[in-house]
Amino acid sequence: VPGDRRAQLVRRIEDLFVQRVTQELGLSAPQSQQLRGTAVRMFARRRAMEAETRRLDQLLADQLRPGVAADPDSATRLTDSLLAIRVSYARLGQEEMAEMRTYLSPVQAAQYYVLRDRLLQRIENARRGAAPDDAGGAPPDPGP
Repeated sequence: VPGDRRAQLVRRIEDLFVQRVTQELGLSAPQSQQLRGTAVRMFARRRAMEAETRRLDQLLADQLRPGVAADPDSATRLTDSLLAIRVSYARLGQEEMAEMRTYLSPVQAAQYYVLRDRLLQRIENARRGAAPDDAGGAPPDPGP
């Protein structure tokens, strides 16, 4: 998807997600505005981490090509960087929840977490080409 179309699609998905969360959680207008600010900011940070993960994964795959001697220092740096991103990703989730708990009830925050997790899983499944309802992420078996 070209850059402008991709950005429009991302904004549309974010808008629809915030609308759905607002409706399902019964949020007030101020809560919805706060949620929108938090969600958009956190989604942007996640996208940046995911892009960096894809870049590092490719560099690591290049290092580990069969028949080519990998540079040990490079492999170590890449692996350490990938692990650091995973830790940062988890911390981002904690930061997001802490911020949302300032304007959502504990139950609303938990409901948001479940809805957000489902959305992120669907996005990941779509990225990999899996069926939309496939929670496990594997493409459906085409059968005989």
